[in-house]
Amino acid sequence: MDETTVDQLPADDEALKPSESELMQWPVDRTKLDVVAPFYDAKASSEDRVAALIQTDNQFVTNMGIDFAKNDTAFDVSAALSGRVIVAEKHPINGNIVEIKHADGLVTVYHSLSNVQVKVGDEVKQGAVIAKAGRSELEKDLGVHLHFEVRKDGKPINPNTLITNDSASATEN
Repeated sequence: MDETTVDQLPADDEALKPSESELMQWPVDRTKLDVVAPFYDAKASSEDRVAALIQTDNQFVTNMGIDFAKNDTAFDVSAALSGRVIVAEKHPINGNIVEIKHADGLVTVYHSLSNVQVKVGDEVKQGAVIAKAGRSELEKDLGVHLHFEVRKDGKPINPNTLITNDSASATEN
């Protein structure tokens, strides 16, 4: 796949402008899915913090995203905001990944994908299907799932703090 990076895209990219006025939406229909691994919040209860740890070999790392799944079944994954695809590649540990750049330094990150329908440089509209949920080596015990992250200026932030509509995505799956 194309190896274009964020630094190679123009800073005043017209594809980013629509996201300035959009409210972020879940990339999945949350009414049909379970959160199988929450975002790691240091202020959460001990039980919630433990649930947000990911084991890889003999190490535990904090989950900087939210993982969704339902009965090991594939489901549509949509763009949480309009923007430009900056990464679309197969990763040896995280499976197929897509990253979309938006206004105000935001990037949405989608791991563990199958049937990726976008490529680097594509302009995507909020709610457009970009892939199906798939599998990854890192969280293989989750089976078919989506790992979703939001980063602002390169730092992970809890998607729950940005998305007020907790019921569904912009598209019904």
